[in-house]
Amino acid sequence: MNCKILIVIVVVGSQLTLIGTELSRANEPARKITVSAMSEFNVAPNEVILSLSVTNLDESLVAAKAENDERVRKILSLATNHQIEPKYFEIDYFNISARYEQRGAQRKREFVGYDVVRSIDITLQDFGKLEPLLSDALDAGANRVDGIHFRTTDHRRHQFEARRLAVLYAKEKAQHLAELNGLTLGKAIEIEEEVEGSDDTTSFGMGAFMSSRQSDGVPRFQLVGTAQVDKATQEKALPTAGEQPLAPGQITVSATVTITFELQLPKPEEEKSNGT
Repeated sequence: MNCKILIVIVVVGSQLTLIGTELSRANEPARKITVSAMSEFNVAPNEVILSLSVTNLDESLVAAKAENDERVRKILSLATNHQIEPKYFEIDYFNISARYEQRGAQRKREFVGYDVVRSIDITLQDFGKLEPLLSDALDAGANRVDGIHFRTTDHRRHQFEARRLAVLYAKEKAQHLAELNGLTLGKAIEIEEEVEGSDDTTSFGMGAFMSSRQSDGVPRFQLVGTAQVDKATQEKALPTAGEQPLAPGQITVSATVTITFELQLPKPEEEKSNGT
């Protein structure tokens, strides 16, 4: 009888000891670790957007718009010549405004004429058509190149992959740090992603330029922010169709995440196996 009582007391004592250990661990401060990781890789672009503008200035609003309309019509007709679907030629911007300048010693404000500006975005999948199309568009009347942007239309899929890798790298880092400190990595309790502007394009910086006709009727080109140069000099600076200097390059896709994980003490059996 006494033996049975003793056994019961021992069992209860063990249970109390176990409960006491669990309560002690529960009262300990929460353990956690926060890590950041980034993944980054390059992909080839599969599309290019050529942005052009046609600008006209004339004292007659009707004349300025008529000339602008004619130049734009010639540029849009290039779709047929280069076997490009018309839907890839898009009028992106149109504006008419009166221009005034301050002249004379009195800096009197005088009317100069009407500015008519129309911008066109041309989307190409065949990079080989970019050079010939650019040259023909300049001949047709485009007098400003606003930009040449290479991009990928599959950016969403690439971004998903970059995000997946960033999360994987963050977990690997946290796992390693936990093991180095004799702890076990738990579940993620907080996740943040560093959101930046879209990085699905790479641009060719050839510099915007504008053209105008001087009193002698000879076309002149002026690089924005630089001295004026004649057409022959400007054409030397422009790429020719055979050279293909407008290389698309590579587009960088990246993702950065910050994740907070729980940290746990090793289980008793793990401590014994480690000799602690």
